[in-house]
Amino acid sequence: MSSKFTIFIDVYYGLPMFREAIEAIQNQTYQNIEIIISNHGAGQEITDFIAETKKADKRVKVLSYEKNMFSWDDPHKQFAVINNASLKIAEGDFIFLNSYDDLMALDYAERMVKLFNDNAECTTAAGLPVPMD
Repeated sequence: MSSKFTIFIDVYYGLPMFREAIEAIQNQTYQNIEIIISNHGAGQEITDFIAETKKADKRVKVLSYEKNMFSWDDPHKQFAVINNASLKIAEGDFIFLNSYDDLMALDYAERMVKLFNDNAECTTAAGLPVPMD
């Protein structure tokens, strides 16, 4: 069986960008993926979109938080809480953190799985960011 690629994505606001990010993840050329969405206090429109996405795509898991996990007092707390919770339920051999406002190249997961499977010494990698505007 092929390696599973897990993608964490969190959202609080920005539904149009989040929609595009989810679409790019769902349309990966490498299909053995798991998508873990962390909803940290998003409004009803985003919450409804997440529910629809989960219902339509069996690869999606959802973690929900009552309030936004970001705090100016401790900006890294959000990532510690969300990422640790996501790690506890992740089933993938490889894990990637995607922001709600980042678009993933459609062959990103395929390239990363190949990179790691072909290079046992490789422990971390990331693609190059490309500006869109």
